[in-house]
Amino acid sequence: MSISSPIPSNPAGARLADPPRGKPAAPQPGPVEVYVPRARTVWPTSPLEAVVEALFPYPCLGCGAGGGGRRRLGLCAACHASLAPARPPWCRGCGRLLPRPWGNADRLCGACLRQPPPWDELWWLYPYEGPLRQVVAALKGGRGEFLGDELGTELTRRFGAAMAGRFTSVVPVPLHWRRLLGRGYNQAAAIAAATAVALDVPCRRLLRRSLRRPQKGLGRRDRLLHQQGAFHAPSLPAGSRLLLVDDVMTTGGTLAAATSALLAAGGGSVAVAVVARTPLDGERPV
Repeated sequence: MSISSPIPSNPAGARLADPPRGKPAAPQPGPVEVYVPRARTVWPTSPLEAVVEALFPYPCLGCGAGGGGRRRLGLCAACHASLAPARPPWCRGCGRLLPRPWGNADRLCGACLRQPPPWDELWWLYPYEGPLRQVVAALKGGRGEFLGDELGTELTRRFGAAMAGRFTSVVPVPLHWRRLLGRGYNQAAAIAAATAVALDVPCRRLLRRSLRRPQKGLGRRDRLLHQQGAFHAPSLPAGSRLLLVDDVMTTGGTLAAATSALLAAGGGSVAVAVVARTPLDGERPV
């Protein structure tokens, strides 16, 4: 995947395929773009860029000091070391950390046992706190697309063994086209494309999103209701095994609505992978 080409442009060497045959779900979402991974660029891309980065280090996204290397998510060594990776077991529904060992074979907390998630599996890298909040802000800021490549690679570095061979496609959570025009790229698609490269499967833009007012400031219950019916997908081949990718999971409302749309369109199974997860109220490390 070329970092200089914004998602959802067609990466070098990629091919576009026709949408799956069959009656599409209403409303008709239009053609489905299929990105077939060919190659990806790792920063820096040349010896000259490596020298420039060494002489004029990027400011750290976390603390603002020098030494914010592109290979460390734009963070200095100290801020990068402060990131606390999620450690299993966690609930595969909401991501809440579970006591060790956990005797529930379904790996669900009490709340998710009462209301199971629509997805089969959930993977997340970090709690959404500390320097990672600045990394995600930069990723969404219009000039941080390269961070999506690094985060997608980190997802598969951490969970690749569990993901390998399980999926037919990787699917990013989409932006509405108006927000996509404003930002220039979809941060979830940047993460998903790098994930697809590592897993050697296509990254497919299957979902379309209705425009909704921003969720910022909404409570958990309102967020869950806010995204219901927000996504639409074309008819999918039977048995499609899909990995849905997004940047941050807050309440899970967006992911649940997107997963439900994929399953309603004929998807056989959906798993979810996110970079960060917002800790629930009162949640503490186990």
